[in-house]
Amino acid sequence: MRVTHRMLVRTALRDLRGGIERLGKYQEQLSTGKAIHRPSDDPFAVERALSFRGELKALDVCRRNIGLSQDWLNASDVTLEKTADVLIRARNVALRGADDSLGTEARLACSAEVAQLLGSALQTTTTSSQGRYLFAGYKIDQVPFTG
Repeated sequence: MRVTHRMLVRTALRDLRGGIERLGKYQEQLSTGKAIHRPSDDPFAVERALSFRGELKALDVCRRNIGLSQDWLNASDVTLEKTADVLIRARNVALRGADDSLGTEARLACSAEVAQLLGSALQTTTTSSQGRYLFAGYKIDQVPFTG
């Protein structure tokens, strides 16, 4: 087969076009900082990137849920501590009121204080966090206890 001048020119032009296309591709990658601009650039890498995006979204949801759970647990812990303190105080007042040496007036005062403390304990159990009642079970949008 004879190599003609026209064949040499066509081959050189084809190689030049290919080089220019590759140069354009690399310049685009350098200017944007992205290796993939179209799914046809690398279908496997595009599929992996989409998979990673899905995993990142799932991790963001988990991170948000962890934050909400930590807030919920902290609020529950503080409320339970307050309630325990109030109930301990009510127990001590009730034990003091059970003493036979106290008169009727002192016992009535102890009884009134215990009633007030129990009302306070009931009030702390209706505490809400982030618009949801802490001790309402599964009905978190309803007041759990009424006195």
